[in-house]
Amino acid sequence: TEREHFAPLFRQHGVVLVLQGHVHGYERFVDDQITFITTGGGGASLHDLDERVDDRPQEAALREASAKRHHAIVFDVDSTSLSGRVVSDDDELLDEFVITVP
Repeated sequence: TEREHFAPLFRQHGVVLVLQGHVHGYERFVDDQITFITTGGGGASLHDLDERVDDRPQEAALREASAKRHHAIVFDVDSTSLSGRVVSDDDELLDEFVITVP
């Protein structure tokens, strides 16, 4: 996967958060202390996020949260951490997380 390809480079340079688009929905994965977020909940038609879960069990095991919902992510950053709240378009809290900054 792309994650396997780029993760060594991210670890080498101290990357703790990777934000990416493409899939219309929300997914958060954690792999060896790197958080990967795929977010595309701005208004287009949403994808079935579980469509290929059975085909990729190693990837599925890393997924900590997902939502087939329109959403936004709100980040709060300070000198020691980055926290995020994922909120749906009707103001429902879908996920929240904290990432410690080295």
